[in-house]
Amino acid sequence: PLIGFATPNPLPHQLRGGALAALQLERATTQKYRESKLMEEERESKARAEKEAKEEKERLKKLEQQQSEQTAETQRMNPKKRMRSEKERQQQQQQQQRQQQQQQ
Repeated sequence: PLIGFATPNPLPHQLRGGALAALQLERATTQKYRESKLMEEERESKARAEKEAKEEKERLKKLEQQQSEQTAETQRMNPKKRMRSEKERQQQQQQQQRQQQQQQ
């Protein structure tokens, strides 16, 4: 008997085993890539949502400041000017609401 003898070409069961192992490896690699891609997309979407929420909060804060400044200014005016400025402010608010609706 010969020890350590190997055929020059692999046997059929060896070919099948090697092909199955290659397929499993390929599937595992593909699945790992997909999972990492999904996790990265989720992280990016969360970051984007947080950024948008922060910007919206700052925008609302600025808007409230402007409104409080306008109300303080109108209280210092005489009654006729106060009525005009309140109408102008209402018109500006309506325009801003229309713009927001158009953006959505």
